[in-house]
Amino acid sequence: MIQALLFIAFLIAPTIDDWNKKYTRNNITVYTREESGTKFVTAKAVSTFNTSQQNLEQLLLNPDVYSSLINNCESSKLIESTDQQNFVAYLTFDSPFPFKDRDVYIRFSTERRNEDLIINLNDDKSYPKKDDYVRMDRLYGQWVINNAGSGTPVAFTFMMDPGGNVSAWMVNRKADKVVYNILLNIQNRL
Repeated sequence: MIQALLFIAFLIAPTIDDWNKKYTRNNITVYTREESGTKFVTAKAVSTFNTSQQNLEQLLLNPDVYSSLINNCESSKLIESTDQQNFVAYLTFDSPFPFKDRDVYIRFSTERRNEDLIINLNDDKSYPKKDDYVRMDRLYGQWVINNAGSGTPVAFTFMMDPGGNVSAWMVNRKADKVVYNILLNIQNRL
């Protein structure tokens, strides 16, 4: 338990002034912050799950389940894989009227630092655009999953520019809900 608290303190303490706490619900605390060079905010959700790091790793490194973890994600599938921990997934998103649906190719890469599993997500622009979708202009995410023993502390940081004619204020207004709902969906799935 002490390891878990230290892990969460480590994730938040160095940049506590940068992050604005939005709320805590269902054992999930959500923060946002402004980023230089973009009009879109970054959101972070932190929680502790009653499962192992290995179980979370198996879940998060399975691109086929992302459509059940991310609200409005219509489909998710593996496109390319160098190994089980480094791959590209293709995701499509249902957008509300009057906006056109979105898509994105996401490159997943993993690394281990001491007790932490880190999964980085970055948009991959090397794939051709499809006529039926607006390609997301930018997407960045990072999972940090600690192997503390009792409970598994998790932090998910995420920022996106959905592309097209969606205003930043509309995206920023929902950024906290995106990370919160993803962690809530994982929590409910476990």
